[in-house]
Amino acid sequence: MGEYADMLLDGSCDEWTGEYIGPAVGYPRSLDPAHYSNKRRLTNGYSRNALQGLRKYARKHGVGRTDVAIKKFAKEVLHRVDADTVAMDKIASFISNHHFGHYMGWIKGNYTTNKTQ
Repeated sequence: MGEYADMLLDGSCDEWTGEYIGPAVGYPRSLDPAHYSNKRRLTNGYSRNALQGLRKYARKHGVGRTDVAIKKFAKEVLHRVDADTVAMDKIASFISNHHFGHYMGWIKGNYTTNKTQ
């Protein structure tokens, strides 16, 4: 397969319009609300699995209080001062869609399997 086809499949490009929409998320996606896949999106447009995915990755690396770690990442790394007031699904969707690679490195660097928060 070509590079462009791979970008459509990994979610770097909009699956309907073909325009670049951001880093890969691992599945095809679209920014057009009319084309959200019911399997991957809630009606509000935020990823159904984003929060569970961030929690699972954090637990895998020994984080005990995963929501606290996600909010800490949003505050310290992304400088989101509103992390305490914004809904967790919105924060998780933002991290999953735009900063997941950075989140993985931050979790690995700040937590180990025998260290919990």
